[in-house]
Amino acid sequence: MQQRRWTAEQFAPFPDPIPDPSGVVTEWLCHAAIEPIAFGRWSVGPDWHLHHRVVRNDMWYCCLEGTGRVRLGAQGPWKAFAPGMLFLVPEDTVHSVELHRNVVMMNCTAHFSARIWGGLSLVRALDMGGLYAPRAGETIFPDASQALAREEALAEPGARTAQITLIWTVLMHVLRHEGSRLRIRAAGQLSNLAYLRPAFQLVEEQFKDPCLSVSDLAASVNLSTVALRKRFRLATGASPITFLRRYRIDQACRRLQDASLT
Repeated sequence: MQQRRWTAEQFAPFPDPIPDPSGVVTEWLCHAAIEPIAFGRWSVGPDWHLHHRVVRNDMWYCCLEGTGRVRLGAQGPWKAFAPGMLFLVPEDTVHSVELHRNVVMMNCTAHFSARIWGGLSLVRALDMGGLYAPRAGETIFPDASQALAREEALAEPGARTAQITLIWTVLMHVLRHEGSRLRIRAAGQLSNLAYLRPAFQLVEEQFKDPCLSVSDLAASVNLSTVALRKRFRLATGASPITFLRRYRIDQACRRLQDASLT
């Protein structure tokens, strides 16, 4: 039997992919990395609530059972939160979650970071924060969220790899199915991130070296230390030394997590 490869015209199109005429989104996705942090499945209520919570990492809540409401931002509108929905919260963003009266809720939480070139938050850059409802018949949000919690609890070999795959599955689903509601918030930071890529690579390769300095990073991109600090703050929101310290801490935490799985 002769083999024929299907063409794009033979596949159903994605419902609502994010527009990318300039190629910026493709560029960011190619250079973004997921770092799993913590995952869980919880039973809460009826007096449980979170008001004006701020978390340093990206995260989401997924409702499995029960009903409530959520709010993104200190003054944002309240929105109904029901089974199957995903509430995605960018890092350092004020948000609130409440249950309806006399309701017990089952939900999953996922904490992670998704960074472009180790600096800019992908979730924040594409303005992905908000509430997402599944389309008819879809169960991707609860399925992925429960799988993440299961990987965390059972801690089998390869758990971290599985978690990275599941997080990407959810984020790409949003980009393919809710694209028209997203927008690029930080296009101006892309040039700084691209310019600083050699410095990021130097951190990745030599972070274990206690002698690695800001001067070394500046030399890798042919800048003075003063100019490097300015570009780093514009691109990542942190100074070079803070970025290096944070990277070392993240790597140490990852090694501890990996060791606990062996």
